Amino acid sequence: ALERESPIAAVTLFDAHRALLPPGDATETALASLADRLAALDLVDRAQHVLRQALARAAGDEARARIGLRLATLALGAGDEAKAREALAETEAPGLPMALTVERTLLDARALNRLGQHAAAAARYRQAGLAGLPELAESLAERQDWAGAAAAMGELLATRLPPAPAPLQEPERRLVVRTAALLALAGQESGLTLLRNAEAGRMAGGPLEEAFMLITGAGMDNVGDLPRLRQELELARVLPERLESLRAGAPIAR
Repeated sequence: ALERESPIAAVTLFDAHRALLPPGDATETALASLADRLAALDLVDRAQHVLRQALARAAGDEARARIGLRLATLALGAGDEAKAREALAETEAPGLPMALTVERTLLDARALNRLGQHAAAAARYRQAGLAGLPELAESLAERQDWAGAAAAMGELLATRLPPAPAPLQEPERRLVVRTAALLALAGQESGLTLLRNAEAGRMAGGPLEEAFMLITGAGMDNVGDLPRLRQELELARVLPERLESLRAGAPIAR
């Protein structure tokens, strides 16, 4: 019945008959769906109310952890980093599935990052393993810690690229160019040389070849190249988002 009603009517129905809803996966799914619909209407307080009720009826630690993640996501989206962390802390439990643990760890890292607790955020990104490396690199680059960001991207490349001589697909090429740009901004000539020697053959003749050759060939001797390097870095980061916006028919910010 909740799925068939409008979000506002569904909340009223839920509040009037919540005692009739049994604990379990079906109820959790229905309430999570209702919360998503409310959040889509910017009714965040009502969405949080529904999830709080779902949390009170959750059957087991894993269900509580899933709902806590949803609550934390809502809070972070609303700009309340402290409340996001509270939702995660109160639903923490040992023995959760790895995928769920990683999602929760990443969200905690994002909240810490927004709070300006960058060292703690970096530690949490590290705890998330490979899934945390892209956001860790982005966080470090935003603070112009080029060497740290390059190191994180280097770790990511080691796991994301297929063994040579297998060709690189466009997402992999973007990773290579972004790593090169970070190495250049960090002034790490030896790292650039290693990357160029390893990947020049696979970057030839495809998307972003020119950017890769510019960055790995010029080095950092010419200070005038810095703006262009930063532009290439931004290109490698933003290109997939812009393509996705076009695919969805959404306007693209300029």
